[in-house]
Amino acid sequence: MTAPKSLAAAKKEPLVGGWYRLLEDYGSGVGALQAERIDPTDADRQRRAPLCVQVVDLVEPGTPGVGAADHTTPLVQWVDRAPSGRYTCHLIQFPAARFAELFALAKEPPEWAAYVEQVSSPAPAGGD
Repeated sequence: MTAPKSLAAAKKEPLVGGWYRLLEDYGSGVGALQAERIDPTDADRQRRAPLCVQVVDLVEPGTPGVGAADHTTPLVQWVDRAPSGRYTCHLIQFPAARFAELFALAKEPPEWAAYVEQVSSPAPAGGD
């Protein structure tokens, strides 16, 4: 099986709504992102799965708030599972050139459907 090509190597740009997988670990410490992690859909927490993100927006330079940078930044989201079993959504942004080096094309991960179903349903009793 051939390793996936980064967007930079494939000469592709990230698209809003597109799914991408992280090719290598990014960052260090508490906020680090791991390219492979425990599969959020595995109740036994044994199976590993790639970290897949969806591009929410391509934020232009100088946009107030998250776009306060001098370059375009893909704003991405991904889903993980909390110890309680509830799915949580996270957001992060990357400089476009770095995003293109770190990510490759991917398919929608199975945890996304579980997250959408969770947020479409009424919250459980107890104010979770």
